[in-house]
Amino acid sequence: QVLQRKDGICVDIHFETCRAVFHPFRSKSFPLYALYERVRRRDKDTAKNLRSRTNLLAELDSSNDIQNERGSKQQEEDVARIMKVSTPTVTKMRFFSEGSGSANDILCNLIARHLTSDLFHTQTAQLSVEHVDRHEGVFFI
Repeated sequence: QVLQRKDGICVDIHFETCRAVFHPFRSKSFPLYALYERVRRRDKDTAKNLRSRTNLLAELDSSNDIQNERGSKQQEEDVARIMKVSTPTVTKMRFFSEGSGSANDILCNLIARHLTSDLFHTQTAQLSVEHVDRHEGVFFI
């Protein structure tokens, strides 16, 4: 049974066994030990994912102008963790050819300012991360 409550997520495992024999989590050979370990590992992963999500959402409340090295490294780790559990969506945008000088940089900056403006009536913040794993570009939350 999995319950979502205000104080957290509760997983109850119920089964019948003789009282003298029931020590499922002391012996690794007991059949439910693997289930216990899997639930425990997923619980830890979920907690880390939620912490990363909370850290990134906190960027919406902070100023985009204040960026330090430690914050950038933490953001990179948080984005990498969230990207592992996210569904990717690819949008190909049309830019100038590579020989056009700084036109692509100017266009990229204009798009970034437009996305972080109040025109969409949603909170958006540009993260200080430039690349995560094999992904490179401008990251927003």
